[in-house]
Amino acid sequence: MTSFQGVLRIADGIALKYCVYEQFTNFQTENESYDMFQRKNSPPSIMQSFLRLLGINFMPLMAGSLEQRIYSNQIRDFRKSHCIEVTRIEPTTLIEQWATELAGAIAWLESLGVVHGDLRPANILLDRHDHIKLADFDSVAKMGLRNPGTTAPWVRLRDCKGSQGSCSFGLYDAWSEQFAFASVLHFLTTGIELYEDMGPEALDLLKNLEFPELGDSPLDKLTITGWMGALHH
Repeated sequence: MTSFQGVLRIADGIALKYCVYEQFTNFQTENESYDMFQRKNSPPSIMQSFLRLLGINFMPLMAGSLEQRIYSNQIRDFRKSHCIEVTRIEPTTLIEQWATELAGAIAWLESLGVVHGDLRPANILLDRHDHIKLADFDSVAKMGLRNPGTTAPWVRLRDCKGSQGSCSFGLYDAWSEQFAFASVLHFLTTGIELYEDMGPEALDLLKNLEFPELGDSPLDKLTITGWMGALHH
């Protein structure tokens, strides 16, 4: 959730998401996205909205985010935003379920010609039955538009001009979303964010498609495939 939004629990099972600091543009982007989703009969893996008014949005109350879930399986130094130890990995069957639900949500958005634009664990919620709800649609954009980028490891620099030339994050396309999907999947299967301790160097590693060695499991193979962009070829 971005800094210009807040969430309040107002009744059993109902949350009120509101805009603060009078920054309505991104909040309106999200509300307009929900208008579109409602017309298109969004799947269960897309967060629902009960009612949208200027600067507010009534939504189902979720149990938490995927980020919170994985952080709860770590010994973590929150002051330094650093994982000290991974104490538990979620069951493979549950990770496979989450991967299927998230991939379905991404594919459905692409069928509408749009991308989420900020795909990361903090924006992926869980209901009380441990099903994924993709949320926070204030960065939704049409495919083919310029990708302003977010933070590593959910994006990578592309379209570099020469060995010392400037780079951009390219355009929103299937690869941009699949790359983020793969980094989320790595987060789930390893219990730690990719290159969490690398700082700005992480962008260079991702730009060069340098990744840690993974195993031969189907989830690991899917992760590598998403990072390398082979899923949309």
